[in-house]
Amino acid sequence: MVWRFFQALLYREKDYYTRAYLELPEIKNKDGRELLNEFVFEGPLPDLVDQALSLHSFENLSDDAADALRRFKRISKVFDDDLAPFLDALSLDRGIDHSAWIGDRVALMTLHAAKGLEWPVVFITGCEDKLMPCTLFGDSNESEERRLFYVGMTRARSKLVLSHVKRRTLNNRPLDMNPSPFIPLIPDALIRPLERGTWKPKKKPHKQLGLF
Repeated sequence: MVWRFFQALLYREKDYYTRAYLELPEIKNKDGRELLNEFVFEGPLPDLVDQALSLHSFENLSDDAADALRRFKRISKVFDDDLAPFLDALSLDRGIDHSAWIGDRVALMTLHAAKGLEWPVVFITGCEDKLMPCTLFGDSNESEERRLFYVGMTRARSKLVLSHVKRRTLNNRPLDMNPSPFIPLIPDALIRPLERGTWKPKKKPHKQLGLF
């Protein structure tokens, strides 16, 4: 509920977020639009969460809900009171406690949204010059992109895999690629080649001739 409430507040110009909040079962018996107008963005993110719960009279929570709220507030602290990337991360993730995920799952997200989150294993793809830092579409802030690359690497608790290709097709244009200049900045002691089996191309299936 808090996530939808903050989305509706932050993106007031987008009706989708307002409708998504107003249609929540917990809100249907309340004046949701009045609650949106009453709320004032002041203070750190954990305090804003408490204010939102108090405004909605959700103070007596179940044990499971209280535990989820504690995790929610704990993660909000690492976003330096910047609500937008916090909501973006939640939108991409749709879950707060990654360690509780069961089964074979892959979470896809941008480096910008990775701040404050962690996974046992992290893959960073496209570690190539022209993409990281990105200069294909004009000038880039190399120091900022190097910082984002570092943020992405430090999201891995036990294993980090960096991948790059020799040739890539972008906008139907084949490009010869080189590894990102950020990779040589990593100490050699921390790098080892990825062990992988030999790759064999699949045989194309036989094409049956037409009768006419």
